[in-house]
Amino acid sequence: MKKVIIYTRVSKDYPEKNGLSLPDQEQSLRAYCTSLGYTIITHFEDEKRNNLHQSIN
Repeated sequence: MKKVIIYTRVSKDYPEKNGLSLPDQEQSLRAYCTSLGYTIITHFEDEKRNNLHQSIN
């Protein structure tokens, strides 16, 4: 089983209203990884373009 890291980010130039909010991105990435049998080992989230946050599963 492959281990992967996922990264989500919202650009100030591309509003969240386009269906690409951080939770939407994370959900899509998690579903994609599950469909391929990947294990997510960590998730990096960049919500303010300058502040990178990490959540470890």
